[in-house]
Amino acid sequence: MKLIEDLDDKLGTHQTEFYAQFMNTPKLFAVFVNPADLSYHNFENIVPLDTWFESALSKQHTSELEVSLTDPNQLQSDLEVFTCKLQGAAGALLKDLSSLDLYVAPLNKGTRGGDRFIFHSALLSKALTSALQSSKVLDKLAGGRLRSSFEFINYIFRCNRFEPEDSNFHSHLDTPYYDSARSHVSKYTLLIYLTGGQNDSVLRVKDVALKEVQEMTCVIFDQKYEHEGQPFLDGRKAFIRTELVFKDDQLDHNDKVAALFSEACYMTGQSVFDQNLATYAHECFERANSLHWGVEQAATQPPVYFLKRFQEMHFLTNGYNYWFPRNSRIDAKDCALVALLDYCNCKIGQQPFRSLVSSTKIEERFASMDDIWSFLSSDTPQTPQGLRRFKESDVESLIKKESDRPFVGQFEDWDGEPEDIEHFEKDGGGCCPMHSFPMFNPWKSVNVMEAYDLCCDYTRKSLFEAPLLLFNQEIVINDANIELIGDKIFILRKRDGRPIPRINFAACWGDEPSPPEFVAVGEEIAAPDLLIPPITLNESPQGYKLGLDFFRNDWMVKVDDNHSIPVPDLLERPEDEAMFSSRVPEATEGMEKIFDYWEYSR
Repeated sequence: MKLIEDLDDKLGTHQTEFYAQFMNTPKLFAVFVNPADLSYHNFENIVPLDTWFESALSKQHTSELEVSLTDPNQLQSDLEVFTCKLQGAAGALLKDLSSLDLYVAPLNKGTRGGDRFIFHSALLSKALTSALQSSKVLDKLAGGRLRSSFEFINYIFRCNRFEPEDSNFHSHLDTPYYDSARSHVSKYTLLIYLTGGQNDSVLRVKDVALKEVQEMTCVIFDQKYEHEGQPFLDGRKAFIRTELVFKDDQLDHNDKVAALFSEACYMTGQSVFDQNLATYAHECFERANSLHWGVEQAATQPPVYFLKRFQEMHFLTNGYNYWFPRNSRIDAKDCALVALLDYCNCKIGQQPFRSLVSSTKIEERFASMDDIWSFLSSDTPQTPQGLRRFKESDVESLIKKESDRPFVGQFEDWDGEPEDIEHFEKDGGGCCPMHSFPMFNPWKSVNVMEAYDLCCDYTRKSLFEAPLLLFNQEIVINDANIELIGDKIFILRKRDGRPIPRINFAACWGDEPSPPEFVAVGEEIAAPDLLIPPITLNESPQGYKLGLDFFRNDWMVKVDDNHSIPVPDLLERPEDEAMFSSRVPEATEGMEKIFDYWEYSR
């Protein structure tokens, strides 16, 4: 189940009736999805809760969360583990928040225990950041050396809930928040206990064990420490977790960390269908997190790969690297697009990509790259065909030059006499709806056809800008928007083009309807919107090795596999829901007249 905000705005009231509204503020709808349709980047459900806080604060006749942090205490002189107390009216709100019915079992529930939900709140982040800066807590961390570099408390929070019968939260390291573009990294974890209780080890951080915590106790500890927790012996254990983020100009990008973390994420997604992969994914996470702090943990399990085949193209992957054996009919661009479709599990028609791929799990220690190429050469399918290349004729075949049905007029709304239409041609007239009704034929109207041509130009430009298109579920590559530069493959989203010149209309039209309203969406061409970092390429005589590092925070990774490009058609009668202009961003240069015909006709 996923919770979607403002689904009624996305689907319309009629379709929303089929979904259960989960909360009023924020307006969340419960949507059940097939996990086969997902990939790691959309498994987790981050619930936006600022509107919930705003609603709760308005009832208290205030706009700010009142919170302070007092009584900082270091629990052991040689370890960066601290406690403090959270005070203020915000505490009661946080307890109310923990009672929201948003909890789900975590993906890796075998090692995490309990339930949790993840939420976003800039309001809570701002309030806690201000409270921390005005407290004496920062003077304690690292002896006060980090006070000047503290930036903010992360605005992504996890609310955890444990019942006494739940399993423990096993020993682990937290994954740091990392944004190399801004030189931001988290260095300390913040836990806010919303309930109090006891156990032998309510929380153990390295050598420090807390057997009891009081309600509104905060624990702050260095993220390089392993830690674990137990449920309370009696009563519910509820706490919120986030991070303290600092500026650090010495940050570096470690390829080994990236590889392990990406592999862990990919295998976590696969573990939904193979529970045995959960422990392997957990180990990959722990090894990656240890490397953040310069500690390398040895692997206890053999590496896991997946041997996959798509349309006779076969490849090996561990979720970070993709290996494709060389073939005369495929090139690096074919390999990059197939790897990307697999990694993001994009929809091909109505089917997720991975459902179209045969897949076999391989547990093997390859001693060298040559071993991988030898392994792939032993799996010899038929000679694969490369993906089809995009041609200009593909576009022109979509653009209608005339109506695909005979013109019949609009007599259902006409109460005139037959002789009134004798001066019209059999296939109608094109003056304007006012003078040609009921025989107005938009295909014969100079004004409508100018609007139609403008929309056709928009469609052509959009299609030529897309790196990947789906024609009747056939994957088509636009070579011009995939560039190989050195050892990088760049998936381009837009090409520089000259703006479409403004078109001036002049005719006898009345105020409504305007010519653009006769231009509707005919069909739609799927064109996944891909905003991704460059893919690394290592080319050898045996094949292509690709690296997909999509968890670098200096890149905003976005994959919208439901994105499509509209193709225009003409209607004899305008329909608001079908208007082509509804699919065009209003800021699109050269399309101003589509949105305000009368203004741009002067």
